[in-house]
Order: sequence, then C-alpha cells, then structure tokens
Amino acid sequence: MILSRALRLLLERLLGPGDAHHLGDLDEEFARRFPAPSFHAELWYFREVGSLVAARLRNGPPPSSGTSLRRSSMIDSIRSELQLAVRRLRRAPMVPAVIVGTLGVTLSVVLVMFAVVDVAFLRPLPYHDADRLVRLHTGFDGGSSSVDAISPLNLRGVEEANAVIEGAGAWSMGETVLRTDGRDPVRVDAPRASVSLLPVLGLTPERGRWFVEEEGVPGQDRAVVLSHGYWTRAYGADPEAVGRSIELDGAEYRIVGVAPASGMVPRDADMWRALALGPEWYDQDRWGWQFLGAVARLRPGIDVDVAKTELDRGIVATSSRAAENGQVQVLESLRGDLVGEVRSGLLILAAAVLLLLAMACLNIVGVLVARAETRRREFGMRRALGAGGTSLVRLVAAETVVMSVLGAALGFGLATAGLALLERSEIDAIARLSALGPLTIDHRVVLTALALLTGVTAVFGTAPLVTALGIQPAGALGGFSTRGSTVRASRLRGVLVVAQIGLTKVLLLSVATATGAYRATTSGELGFRPQGVVALGVELPAGVSRDEAFAFYRDAPELLTEISGVEAVGGVQTLPLEGIGWSASFTIESPDRPDQRPGANMRPTVPGYFQAVGIPVVEGRVFDERDVDGATPAVVIDEAVAEIYFPD
Repeated sequence: MILSRALRLLLERLLGPGDAHHLGDLDEEFARRFPAPSFHAELWYFREVGSLVAARLRNGPPPSSGTSLRRSSMIDSIRSELQLAVRRLRRAPMVPAVIVGTLGVTLSVVLVMFAVVDVAFLRPLPYHDADRLVRLHTGFDGGSSSVDAISPLNLRGVEEANAVIEGAGAWSMGETVLRTDGRDPVRVDAPRASVSLLPVLGLTPERGRWFVEEEGVPGQDRAVVLSHGYWTRAYGADPEAVGRSIELDGAEYRIVGVAPASGMVPRDADMWRALALGPEWYDQDRWGWQFLGAVARLRPGIDVDVAKTELDRGIVATSSRAAENGQVQVLESLRGDLVGEVRSGLLILAAAVLLLLAMACLNIVGVLVARAETRRREFGMRRALGAGGTSLVRLVAAETVVMSVLGAALGFGLATAGLALLERSEIDAIARLSALGPLTIDHRVVLTALALLTGVTAVFGTAPLVTALGIQPAGALGGFSTRGSTVRASRLRGVLVVAQIGLTKVLLLSVATATGAYRATTSGELGFRPQGVVALGVELPAGVSRDEAFAFYRDAPELLTEISGVEAVGGVQTLPLEGIGWSASFTIESPDRPDQRPGANMRPTVPGYFQAVGIPVVEGRVFDERDVDGATPAVVIDEAVAEIYFPD
C-alpha cells in the first residue's frame, strides 16, 4: 500500500486537476479487485499507473490552469448544441423552412436596397475632395427655371473667377458620331471634352493619357479617349488598343487613352474627343448657346452660395447680353446632380423596405410563438428531468442561430443575384447611380447586414425563449395549470396579428398612392399622341454631302408613306420626353420689347412631324413644302411662349 500511495501522489503531479476523474476510476477499480493488500495488487496498480503516465506523455503536458479546459469544454458544448439543433429542425422541417425562407427573402431585399442607398447617399464619390465639386447650370428669371448646360462664354467666365473657382471642365452634350472604319457604320456617343475635365474631377486614366493643351486647338483635335465600357466591349480590354487609329464620321482619330471605370461624365459616353472651341464661340451674341455640360472645383473654404454670388457678379452682371436674357449661374453639388430626381424615390423605397422588414419580423415571431406552444410538453419534460434555465436558453438559442445562419446565406445569395440583375438592367435610375460606383455587396453592406441580422435574431429568438422559461414541469406534464400561459400566448399572437395588419395597411396604402401618382403622370395630357407611333433612328453613311443629306430628308418621308399602313412620316432632332434638345436665345421684334432676349428649348423638325406624332395646331400652320432651303426661315411656337410673349 505504501508503493500505491506513492504512485498515486506522483500521478497527481503528472496528470493535473483536469484528469482527476482518472484517479477516481483507478481507486474504485483497485478497491473492488483487491479488498486486502497483496503483492499482486501493488503490481496491478503499478501497471495501470504506467499506462496513464504513458498516455499523458503522448498527449502532451497538462494545462497550467483550468481556463483552456473550460474553453475546450465550452466549444464542444456549443458544437454539440448546434448539431442537436440541426437534427431537431430536420425532423420537423416545415416551420424552419418558412422562417428561413421569410428571413432570406426579406434580408435580400434589405441588402439590395441598402447597397443602392449606400451608393447614392453614403459611399464617398470616386473623386478627390468630392465635396468641392459642383455642377454648373444656366438659370433664367432669377433661377426659377434652368437648363443643364452652359455656353462657352459662361465657361470662360467661370474659368476666370479665380477667387472662388480652382478649375472648371466641360463636355458637349448629346453629341454622337458614326464609327465608319468597320463593315457597317455604328453610332457611338462621343462628346467633346475639355483638356481640364479629368484634372478637375481628380481622376487618372486607366490606360494611356488624357488630352493635352495642343489637342484643345481647332484643327489639332484628333485625339480620342475610350470609356472603360467601350474599351471592354469593342476591344476586349486589350492594352494595345491605345495608339490605334479609329475613323469617326469619315475622319481619322488616334486613341490616346482609356478613361477610369467610374466617375466619368457624361456617364453614358462611349468615348471622348478633345473639345476645341474657336474664337467665334466667344462672340457676345452667343450667350444663349448653351450646349456644354460643366463641373467646377471650388477653392478650399468656399461654399456654393458664395461661389454663386461671385459668379453672378463677375460673369452675368458684366455682360449686357446675359443680363438681357435674365441669366444667372446655378450651382449644385455634384452628388446632388448625379442622384438627381432619384433621391425622393429611393427614400420612399427605403421606407417601404423597412416596413417589409418589420412585417417579416412580426411574422417570424408569430410562427415561433405558435411553435413554442406546441413544444410545451417537450420543455416541461426537460425541466422535469432536471434541465435548468441555462440549458433551455442554449436549446432555443442554438435553433435560432441555425435558422438565422441559413436565412442569412439565402439572403446573401439572393441579394448578389438581384444586384447583378440591376447592374444589367436598363433602368435609368440605376444607370445614373452606377456612375457613383458599382452596386456590389462590399464590407459596409456586410457589416450592416450582420448588425441587422443580430438585431432580428434577438427579436424573434426572444419569444420562444420566454415561453420555454415560463413553463413549469408539473403543469406541462400533467395537463393542468396551463390555462394562464396559453391565454398569454394567445394574447401575444393577437397583438402580433394586429401589428402585422396595421403595417400591411400602411404598405398597401403607400403602394396605392404611388401607383395612383404614376398613373396620373402617365395618363395625363402629353400634348401629343404616342399610340401607333413608331420611332426609328437614321444613320447616313460617311461621306454624305450637305446637299445629299438635304435630299435624303426631303425624299425619305414620301417614300415611307408609300408603305401600307403608314399615315404620316416626319422627323425631329430629339423625341418628346427625351431630354431638352438644345437651347438658345431669341429676339422678339416688337417696339414693346426692344431689348429682351429670352431663352427657349428648340428642336429642328422635318415637315410631317406634327402630323406623325399627333401634335394639334392651335393656330397658323406647321412646316410644309414651302419651307425649303433658301426660303424665309419659319418657326412654330407652343402655347406657353404665346401666352407669355404674345398675350394679345
């Protein structure tokens, strides 16, 4: 016995407190086998101690404290609880499937909405010091109305306002050309951009370079910078594309660079050509020729209002023509201009998505409360067998976590697919936002989703937990004393149903209001008749002379009217509801208005246009065969101009 006691003390030193159960098992077996001391007993004890020591040496030294053991035990316990939760959910999959599906679909909608809102309002713009960038517009009548463009004279005045403006860049609006170096002519959007545009935005080309000063001179403007999208589509993102020649409208240009993937203006350009303005564009009579989009970078510490006041004082006030037109400078933050009219719609959609999320949470809570009521006997059995509150908490929490993880996986998958579909869609609002950055699930969206998922899980995981902790074993197993808890559960479900109905009504009323507004907008008086009207673009081949183009537009309507079913044919530069066309000032030759030169949107048309689109003639006539080249120029005005400038 002396040897066995010595060996036991040695074993305690070697094994440590974490293996105390081995010592207890060894002592119990020794007492059972050898009730009286003997040599065989000592030999058996020695052999067993040797086995334990060898096992300890193979498995490494004992831990220095019980922290690692507790941590290992906790991890094993959590793993075991999650495995059991998965098995329990698989045995009764209907309710978990409903919860996972509801959570996944709702979370995907929330993620898509947040990704869009993040790009529109939260994510930094892809520019250096973006808060100093402003978009320039031309305002009339003190700024009560405005156009998105400025004139070259405006641009020069902005560039000379060194006290408030650090730099300005511009591009021509609505300018397309034919690419004629392929098998068939292809129409591409190719605005002309100033040499200063990219430096003002604070961007750098992805390949090659931007325009240089020499290329901003008329006659030397044969350089082209491709957009990232066109470079990818037409050249397969080939780096060797830079330096090649390209033919536009029959003239040869050289590709000098590729623009960055995001941040460029205008966002729908296929390529940019160098803007080269001759001295004729700076004649004082051309204040009304607004055809340039423009951005400016304010000097540090200068806000928009100060810059506007200075520009009005320095540019418009010093020009009699600009003053006659009632022109003012309109400045808007670049983010506000890029988001534009999408802002209010996004906020409404975000509010609707939050309502949808609240409804989904209420629905999940209701389902879990009903499921918890059906598990009262199970919870009672566990309490009767000695399971404490901590054990029930782990049980419910494990099931909740498993359903939340599955719902999150489904939500992320659906959100990724949804954002990919939006990126490929032709929705103008999405295309506008894409200029601010890609619609992707980045770290900001992931963190928001995790925080949202944690909150939602805590909300719908509380209901079954409260039910489980409130169950008494005797009542649950014996079938009595359960009426109170059942009544409470019934009341809770009633409250949830009422809340769901209330939120649903709010959502439905919002949808009905938005639908009514949309129908009122689309079914209102348009001023023309779109039913039965077909629009088509015309691409004339390269090398067509001015006289040939006139002959084509003169003869084409007559040829098209010979087609069966065609009643009228016309042509216009810009279709109705498709932008502003182009704007310019006009003079009213009247002794009552000797100096007034208001501005207006103007659209050149081909005879037959008014008949083809169903625009009624209130008085006078529209263009016909009398309005040929060389005849007295004719113009048709609308009722708004007539009421303002010719009230009698």
